[in-house]
Amino acid sequence: MPCVLLVTQLCAHAAASAPRPPDEPLPSPEEVIGLLRAAPIAFGVPVTDRATWSRVADTEDGRALVRRAEALLRSPLPEGTDEVYLALHREYSAATRARWDALCRARRDRVVALTLAECVEDRGRFLAELEHTLRSLCAEKAWVFPNYDRELRDFKGTAISIDLFSSALAWNLASVDYALGARLPAEIRALLRRELERRIFAPFRRMIAGEQPRHWLNYHNNWNSVCLAGVTGTALALLEAPEERAFFVRAAMEQSWTFLRSYTEDGYCSEGVSYWNYGFGHYVLLAGIIHKATSGRIDLLARPSVPAAAAYAFRIEMAPGISPAFADTTPGARPDLRLMNFVNRRFGFGQPSLPVPDTDAKYLFADLFYRFDAASLRESARPVTPLEIGVRSWFPQGGVLVGRPEPGSPCRLAVALKGGHNAEQHNHNDVGSYVVLVGQRAVLLDPGQEVRTGRTFSARRYESKLLNSYGHPVPRVAETLQQPGAQARAVTLKTEFSELRDVWSVELRSAYPVPALESLVRTFVYDRTGAGSLTVSDEAVASSPLPFETALITLGTWQQTGPHSLRVEDEGESVEVDITANGAAVQIRGETVEPSRSGRKAVTRIGIRLVQPASRPLIRVQIRPGTNRGGESMKP
Repeated sequence: MPCVLLVTQLCAHAAASAPRPPDEPLPSPEEVIGLLRAAPIAFGVPVTDRATWSRVADTEDGRALVRRAEALLRSPLPEGTDEVYLALHREYSAATRARWDALCRARRDRVVALTLAECVEDRGRFLAELEHTLRSLCAEKAWVFPNYDRELRDFKGTAISIDLFSSALAWNLASVDYALGARLPAEIRALLRRELERRIFAPFRRMIAGEQPRHWLNYHNNWNSVCLAGVTGTALALLEAPEERAFFVRAAMEQSWTFLRSYTEDGYCSEGVSYWNYGFGHYVLLAGIIHKATSGRIDLLARPSVPAAAAYAFRIEMAPGISPAFADTTPGARPDLRLMNFVNRRFGFGQPSLPVPDTDAKYLFADLFYRFDAASLRESARPVTPLEIGVRSWFPQGGVLVGRPEPGSPCRLAVALKGGHNAEQHNHNDVGSYVVLVGQRAVLLDPGQEVRTGRTFSARRYESKLLNSYGHPVPRVAETLQQPGAQARAVTLKTEFSELRDVWSVELRSAYPVPALESLVRTFVYDRTGAGSLTVSDEAVASSPLPFETALITLGTWQQTGPHSLRVEDEGESVEVDITANGAAVQIRGETVEPSRSGRKAVTRIGIRLVQPASRPLIRVQIRPGTNRGGESMKP
């Protein structure tokens, strides 16, 4: 079958399965072919461009790349992939995952380090070890994550799928081939092409044609952009025929709309900051490699919805470098600084440039993009309206409000308040959650992702007290937790925003499958006067008396200071909490929701419960910055 006819037929399947906005017509296969450069392309410049690489060699960064690779020459390539793969497949635990992660990183990161060092030096010192590593990687039975290989079909070779890990490895390998070219033996280059055809190109063609499950092509989350970027970048670097490269570019243009639809119109990323870095970061890389391959004639960053998604990183921060750990965000995660600097200039946001620390890159393609190609994609842009980051970021479609103090004011408290619904990407049952930042510490918080086990992404997900509503600062009604699903959502009743005070009321009734519950209104009042305060009021109406409680979540320590008051402290910052309940007695009890583990502090839930059931229960907590006590220890 002629190549143009083949790409036309395959692209017809893509168009039928992923409708795009009507204002972005998809170019024909012939048009895409005409837009592509004549030869394959990847990020960066090949080793033969000595003028460019010599400039890198003369920097401390370049010298550090060489030292890192020299250390690897003294350290043998880790083996034992089959054993570690099968162990994680049999039992997903913190130990088996850590073992697989360590082996996977040690083997794959080696490719990045050796390639960059050889490009810097061009003396052949690192080629033998690189060739050995490439052979070993190509000999692995499966490149996918073991727990995605449910029936071991990839491991046994009976079926080949593409996932986050295999697509990233593929793009790294293709980037090695592009960077080093003829410095690699012809046998190695032929081996790479055979394995990438078998593990990436052929399965992707079958996915587009509907001949094997589409899986992540239909996912409204990071999988779509990450895998599309890896597959497309690999194809553009290795495939000689323009018709074949055009197929992958056209499919990426069509299918990547699915990823963009995971963001609300106001730019909110329900997966959280960690996945903005990963998912949106790979969308930028996908746009970047297509931009380079077409000499700027196809620009996926010019789509109208992209600037709002790009601005999320700036708007979600409660303070510079500090974001709420909503959804499966890693506690303490912050937006990627290289990515923030890129989108800041690309879209003309007008924010200060951020200092980027040295990074231990594991993605060769990303390192090369930021090192060599980001500037050309930035400078091709037309600036949009500068981004104003003031005292408030309001995501009405996403259902999130971030409140900050006025710069220079005595207010020391910032907040992040969440409505949303319980069918978001990387969902937690957390409608009504919130975070309280004092200074630079989230003393009260949403604890983010759990230490993952085999249960985390299974039908038993919400057995976890960190993923269900028990481990979030939200009500529990009649001993009942929030239910999952899009029907469990916060409905905004009122917003009143001013320079000094933000008020947001939401109806939470749909989140609780309690027949007697008629209404449950949570009202947030963030006050910027003085040192600042947050008042959270829960008022319910029920047809009969119901047990009722709310909670505070912390990684710190706490003590009850009175019948209706308590104090929470974490790393030198603290809050004082006053509780009112319309005169009703309350019981305050703390418990560990997730114990302390390696690199993580224990998560404590402070339950605040009405002693007697009520038909019109009310619990109001007012939270104010506390006075530091010089490190005095507190115990529950």
